[in-house]
Amino acid sequence: MVAILLSLEEMKTIKDELCSIELSKKLKEIGYPQDGQWFWIDDGDGETFDIVPRENLPYCNEGNIIYLSPTVAELGDKIPPLYLNRIVKSRFGYWSSVERTLDIGKHKKEADARASMFILYTKIEKEGEKQVKTRELARCKRKDVYGEKGGLI
Repeated sequence: MVAILLSLEEMKTIKDELCSIELSKKLKEIGYPQDGQWFWIDDGDGETFDIVPRENLPYCNEGNIIYLSPTVAELGDKIPPLYLNRIVKSRFGYWSSVERTLDIGKHKKEADARASMFILYTKIEKEGEKQVKTRELARCKRKDVYGEKGGLI
């Protein structure tokens, strides 16, 4: 296996396509799949992180903390179009959502905006599941009191 070496210019371009370490940590916490091309790896102190390609992972130390840093494209594949189409770049150069109800903040990079939208989407989906379960439970309780056809038992 050969380690991949990139120039500083190539790294700068790649980092523009990847989400930040902070959002990568949040993505991992909520269960985002850790199978991608680029990873944040700590320098051994747990505070300083560098970006490395998947091909270089075997050369890392066993104790290194590793977070996937999804690309703009990878995040686009995971976010439903209904949410993805709400992310826009303003004339001031930052990325945000066009809907106030989908507040993801303002981001300098599209990858960060998409990561924030994925986090918000996941939260909405989980809350939606709870609401559906609550409605289903309420419906079942009504059946117990009113019967199948709605009349009192």
